[in-house]
Amino acid sequence: MTPFERVALGFQIAELAAEGIPRAIAAADTVKRAIAEKRDPSPAEWAELQEVTDALHHRIQAATDREDGGA
Repeated sequence: MTPFERVALGFQIAELAAEGIPRAIAAADTVKRAIAEKRDPSPAEWAELQEVTDALHHRIQAATDREDGGA
């Protein structure tokens, strides 16, 4: 990967992260609320938290695979 390709990948990852910010903020709010209430997240809250992290991870991995040819 050339230096230019690495910079382009960085921008693409930043764009993907920015698209996920509203969901990430909502997930952070869920965690803060659970902490304030001195409880663990409910099963539904855990599922949403896992979905948010999995979705962002998948999008970043897919972008990386496209940029480096899947290697």
